[in-house]
Order: sequence, then structure tokens, then C-alpha cells
Amino acid sequence: MPFESRAAPYERLIELTGRVRDALREGRVEALDSLVEEHRAVCGELGEVHASLSPVVLTLVREAKQRVDELLGELRERRDRVEEELIGRGKKKKGLAAYEKVGRRV
Repeated sequence: MPFESRAAPYERLIELTGRVRDALREGRVEALDSLVEEHRAVCGELGEVHASLSPVVLTLVREAKQRVDELLGELRERRDRVEEELIGRGKKKKGLAAYEKVGRRV
């Protein structure tokens, strides 16, 4: 398999990861939806690429992994913030409900 065909999917993954990160940071949900299909296509290509010991390809693999790991870290942080917010809202709602019950008794 030629060098270019082994390197290209990793280059696309790096570029796509940057676009996903930007869309996530900017809150562009519609862009994220469309990027899902592109991500699936790139992952399909990666599944067909055979291992390579080329230093250039290995460098691309490392860079792609680093970028994906960074994006996953951002996603986890965002998930944790949303989870904390939802838990806080739930507690607030329970507290308000308790006061409403007390108010009805009075």
C-alpha cells in the first residue's frame, strides 16, 4: 500500500478532530451532527489501513491520538459540568417541592 494511502486517513482524522473541537467550543450542534458521518467514514478508512513502520505515518498516528485524547478530555469535562448542573437542579427542585408541601399545610 502506498505511503499516501496510509497517511491520508490519519491526516483527515487530525483535521476532523480540530473541526469537532471548534464546533463543540462554539456550541454548533448542527455542525457536530454532520461531522458524525465524516468521522464514521474516516474510522472506516482507518480500519482498512495496514500497519506501517514509516516514521511519517507513525508521527501522524501519535499526533492523531494526542488530538483525539485532548478532545475526549474536553468532552469528559463538559459531561461532568453538565452532570453537576443537572444534579444541582434536581436538588433545587426537590428543595422547592418540599417548601411547597410545607406551604400547603400552613
